[in-house]
Amino acid sequence: MWKLKIAEGGKNLVSGNNFIGRQHWEFDPNAGTPQERAEVERLRQEFTKNRFSIKQSSDLLTRMQLTKENQRGEIPEAVKVGEEEKITKEALITTMRRSLTFFSSIQAHDGHWPAEFSGPLFFVQPLISYSCSCTSLHLSFSYMVLELRAYQELGEEEFEFAGKLLRDCGVEVATVVGMAAGQWRLRVAGLGQWIMTLYITGSLDEVIGPEHKKEIIRYLYNHQNEDGGWGTHIVGHSTMFGSALSYIALRILGEKLEDHQDMPMARARKWILDHGGLVTITSWGKFWVSVITWLHAL
Repeated sequence: MWKLKIAEGGKNLVSGNNFIGRQHWEFDPNAGTPQERAEVERLRQEFTKNRFSIKQSSDLLTRMQLTKENQRGEIPEAVKVGEEEKITKEALITTMRRSLTFFSSIQAHDGHWPAEFSGPLFFVQPLISYSCSCTSLHLSFSYMVLELRAYQELGEEEFEFAGKLLRDCGVEVATVVGMAAGQWRLRVAGLGQWIMTLYITGSLDEVIGPEHKKEIIRYLYNHQNEDGGWGTHIVGHSTMFGSALSYIALRILGEKLEDHQDMPMARARKWILDHGGLVTITSWGKFWVSVITWLHAL
């Protein structure tokens, strides 16, 4: 069962505010009661069943955990006031209590209100395609330093080229600042969203465990449109950008064309081919596909 960890650190992580507001999910196979596990499965099935009409998860698993941790009692029933009715003091008090009870029940222990950011459908896929093993990450307002395990025999020229890729994608500076014990150390200024393109290192199985893979696959299938494609965001119509990246990510995670009863991968492939194939993908998509091709040629 998954558990949301809040304001906790970790190996090689540093913080200037005791990790306030930091959120990460951790899988514990022994967590939860049988009733809680059954409820999680029910929520998953309900979301999948209604996925074409309700695209947002409403943070139901997060709320389930937080309401258990924050025992605030029952939320009062909503007060209904007609257009011609006078608003009473009792109605105001009940409504305020209702609001306070609800929001205090889903507040994290460090004071913030956790929430997911699930709108765009172009964050997860590149992370799958370009995952790297970070042994250290140091953040400041001006730069990021990552120490990466070198899984291939890479010379400085190749690693400098990885830095060039970052610069080409909008990162202001990306330079090799040292290597020790088989680990490259890069300093990257300007924290662009393309940091995930740093390098393909062959470390997918080290970075992403079996349970993470299972949830990523579930997430992508839950947001596949009825026509077989994916949008650029979860409520969007199918686009080549969203469809191609999602299809590639799922194939990398081991999904096959014939998998599952409704054959979502076969439908996705058909959508891509019916709409002109990868050559019709937008510029960002061309970049991702080009990086894959270049790295496989090394």
